[in-house]
Amino acid sequence: MRGLGRQQREQAHVERAAQQLGVPLGVLGRHVLGNYHARHSSAVLGVATYRFPGGVATVDPVTTGELIGTGRQADVYALDAHRVLRRYRDGTDATREAEIMERLSRFDFPIPQVYEATGPDLVMERLDGPTMTAAYAAGRLAVQEGASCLADLHRRLHDVPFPGGRILHRDLHPENVMLTRRGPVVIDWNNAALGRPAVDVALTAVILGQVALDPAHPMAEPAHAFLSAYVRIAGEEVHAGLGEALVIRAADPALTDEDAARLPEVRRFLS
Repeated sequence: MRGLGRQQREQAHVERAAQQLGVPLGVLGRHVLGNYHARHSSAVLGVATYRFPGGVATVDPVTTGELIGTGRQADVYALDAHRVLRRYRDGTDATREAEIMERLSRFDFPIPQVYEATGPDLVMERLDGPTMTAAYAAGRLAVQEGASCLADLHRRLHDVPFPGGRILHRDLHPENVMLTRRGPVVIDWNNAALGRPAVDVALTAVILGQVALDPAHPMAEPAHAFLSAYVRIAGEEVHAGLGEALVIRAADPALTDEDAARLPEVRRFLS
């Protein structure tokens, strides 16, 4: 009953977001809540708990190494020159995320190599190179090249077969793409869920739009340039998935009030 109550609350959250944005509920795909339910169960992918071949020893919680990164939900520690530990602060189970990444790697989609997932801990390959955002800021990446890369990553991701449908990253933007010696690598798969590929493509545009339309954001100008180039490449899919993408973004519990208030403006800009 506890799980049912949580799902009902999440459904109400989505419905409120749709109403506030003027998006008819009928346009929402059946996987619109996958982001939240899947954090508690791998059943959305139709797979059991993954057992990693040739796994490494469990990481001692006391010996996590140097803290090298902090995000909205997790901290990243350097274990050695080749591995990092990503640990969820709220205890979120990382095994589902690892299952998704492991399947993607079998189809040659560029993700960090996964070594082990235990509870909130995910041990992965330590990547070299900057994020796409940092590469642009350093003058090492042109806008058109970056926008084309994002669109191509979407295409490659949505070509990977998954049980039950297609997997969406749902947070694929320049900060979640590392430009390494082996090419672009997509990180941070916690939001991944099944759904319509056009929604994933549109979510990237929505996220870029929230930055581009924020006059106080230091990356507003480059985000606007990225967004314009990206929409020129993927415009048809952006429009096809925009309604559902806006609702998913609005229903994200990690979204700030300021970002949520900007979504109607983003919708007008992208429509």
